[in-house]
Formats: sequence, structure tokens, C-alpha cells
Amino acid sequence: MNALGIDLGKHGGLVLLAGDGTVRCWTRTPLSGKEYDGRGMAAALRGVLDRCSGQEIRAFVEAPATFNQRTPQALVTGIGVGRWMQALDMLNVPYQFVYAQTWVPVFAPRPKRARGKDAPAETLEQKKARRQRDHKDSKERLMVAARWLQPTAVPWDSLNKVDRSGIADALLLAEYGRRYIVHSATGADH
Repeated sequence: MNALGIDLGKHGGLVLLAGDGTVRCWTRTPLSGKEYDGRGMAAALRGVLDRCSGQEIRAFVEAPATFNQRTPQALVTGIGVGRWMQALDMLNVPYQFVYAQTWVPVFAPRPKRARGKDAPAETLEQKKARRQRDHKDSKERLMVAARWLQPTAVPWDSLNKVDRSGIADALLLAEYGRRYIVHSATGADH
């Protein structure tokens, strides 16, 4: 079974992995100017289906963390979710959402730090700064993991840092789905 990873962001993308883990194709999220291109997204998925030539495919979509937030970014993410879901439904591609809390620790575990009584007291500003550092560090670790997993299948150095992060996320989502969801459903070893 082929595993398709989709990072929802405007700088995201999709990566198709064959059952053995090789990259069959990848693309950035299609945009029209600075907005999502629904027709382009459907065309990208059609291209993926053409490469699969009748083989089974399953999509793993990063669940947006902003479902319950009321911010402009949540609206933009919601539009992206809707466009990808529409394209997937239109082309009858089964998909499931995978939360970052589930797949990120597999490829980029957090470094251990003191907790509870052993943790130093932090002000609200210090805690916010630490969380921003942790998020940035996590993105870097994910990009390293993706490059290690597929060093030549994607021209990593020709992508800007933001696009590289989106393609890395899509690749790791597909790999997570291939290893832990598809294989567990088929009874194969992972």
C-alpha cells in the first residue's frame, strides 16, 4: 500500500511513499498567488493517483492544532484543511488525521529536562520563550530526520527553509502512516 503524507500549510506539501518506503513523488502545496489553489491541489492528487496506477493508497494528514482557536491563522489553516479534504473526497482517497503529538515524538523526541520539584521556577515570559525555542528545535530535528530517512529523493538544498520544513513534515507523516498504521492494519512487522 502507498502512503501519502500531507502537510496542510501554505508552505506544506505532499509526499507519496511506496510500500517499501521509497519516495514515489513529492510536491509543494499548490498556491495561486498567496492563496490555496483548490484546482491545483486536486491536480496534484490526480498526479499522485496516476503514479499509483491502481495500487491502494491511503493519505495521512497532519491534524491542525488550531481547530479550537479563534485566530486569523486558524481560519487560513481551516481553508487548507477544507481544500485538501475536498480534493481527497472528490478523488475517493481514504485519509485520516494524525496529531503532531502522535507522530512528531517518533522522529524528533524532545530532550529531557527537569520537571516538578527539580525544575527551576520560570516566569510567564521565560516559559513562552522556552516553548518557542522548543518548537524551533523540533522543526530542525524533523528536517534532520527527513534528510536522514530520504537523503537524495528530495532536493533538500534547493528548497527554502520554510518549504523544506513542509516537505519534511509530509514525508515523515507518510512514513509514520506507512510504519505504524498501515503495517499494524495488515499485520506486517514494523
